[in-house]
Amino acid sequence: MRAGTRRQLAALLARHGTARAPWTAETCSCRTPQWRFAAEGRASLRHLGPGEVVPGEAGLIGRGTLAVIEPDLSAWSGPLWLAATTRLEWPLADPDGTVPAALTYTGWPVPTGRPAAGTARTTPPVTRLAVPRAALGLRSGGWAVTVGLFPATVGSGLEGGGLTLADHAPSLPQLVVRRHRPLRWSSFLAPLAPAHVLVRTAAASRQEVRYESPAGRQTHTARPLFLQWLLTWNHTSWWRTSVIGTALAAPRRGESLWPDLLQVAFPLLDATWNEVDYGPVTDRLVSLLMEARWRDAPWPLLPAGAGRVWWEYGGEDFRPHGALPLVPEISAPASLVGLELVDARWDLGVEYLDTRHPGVLWYGNSGFPAGYAHDGVLLGHELGGGVRAWTGVVRWRTASGATEWVLRGRTARWADSSQLDATARRREVGLEVRRLLGAGRLRVGVARVDERTGGREDRWWQAHVTHRF
Repeated sequence: MRAGTRRQLAALLARHGTARAPWTAETCSCRTPQWRFAAEGRASLRHLGPGEVVPGEAGLIGRGTLAVIEPDLSAWSGPLWLAATTRLEWPLADPDGTVPAALTYTGWPVPTGRPAAGTARTTPPVTRLAVPRAALGLRSGGWAVTVGLFPATVGSGLEGGGLTLADHAPSLPQLVVRRHRPLRWSSFLAPLAPAHVLVRTAAASRQEVRYESPAGRQTHTARPLFLQWLLTWNHTSWWRTSVIGTALAAPRRGESLWPDLLQVAFPLLDATWNEVDYGPVTDRLVSLLMEARWRDAPWPLLPAGAGRVWWEYGGEDFRPHGALPLVPEISAPASLVGLELVDARWDLGVEYLDTRHPGVLWYGNSGFPAGYAHDGVLLGHELGGGVRAWTGVVRWRTASGATEWVLRGRTARWADSSQLDATARRREVGLEVRRLLGAGRLRVGVARVDERTGGREDRWWQAHVTHRF
């Protein structure tokens, strides 16, 4: 296999289960005892049309044309590292014309993700200073601990992330403990030892919490606990599976969440149903992620250097247990399925997302009217619940590997749920050129977007120029 193919394979396989670079700084060299420092950053000019939540940019939300500057500072010594990124957003021009009222998604459920885009389209742009990352980390003995404010994503999706956590929402204040080397168990337990372990605790934004009590419906405001765990097993050199559990949880008024933490993370028996009457208010997601990888495929024409196929199968909370009472069954299943082929010169990828269900809206829960969200933006997949979508990507690189062209297309439709009073459709096609080698990293992209809902349709251009220095 050619070296370029190996690099591409290593890059695509490294995306699973951790927060993506450059945000985590967990890829820094930590072998020297002296303190070392680095300063870099990004500067970009973006045109977002009538308004958008920018995927993968940790809370970058706006409309019109804006300039964004993100200086990044990091330091490390031995196993210890720290890093901080600030972001200055400076609006340059507000979009001309009026956005059709239907495209502001007023009255749409937050779990669809559409209201966040509507907020971007109705909020006048202002100069804003934000901190996407301020983190401290320690690596020792196969374990890594990170604490602070930083975005994160979990999953094997085509563009990073999965059903349970993606990094388009504002950064969470969190503590992450991760085992990055396989555990070694003895005796008959050896086959059960996971190759990767991750536990995340975070504080979501303050929001309304609802629950039933003998006195009737109660409401109060709280900052829910965001709790996530992940276990990965490498069954062979080419096949692995992961189990991911995620929960938003808040105590009832006057109660504490501490006694119920194990129940929140691992709900056995009828815990979910008992919580209707007593105990914590929860919104759980659970998913099973299966991924297979290969090299040197035999087919002609298509990229054959390496590839992978994945399927993340998830459920929105649990339903009553079946024949085995200790294992609750997931309800309202959703799927994220994809295929990615890579080679030295070009790659091909396709992904299918389906979070539709006739009676349940994914990322929605009666206990949290704001949905599975942080600062008004979904923590899960950027397209939200009640949607079926296809995404395709083609990448082509020059012979030197210095430049890459990316053609991307997506179509999404929100429908087929009893909780949606209307339907919506979004189509987008984009072209981006990236400079991969040399001083600095330059990206220039343009996209055409078409949205339709409530009998109204609008089309606009988006563009960006980003330079890493």
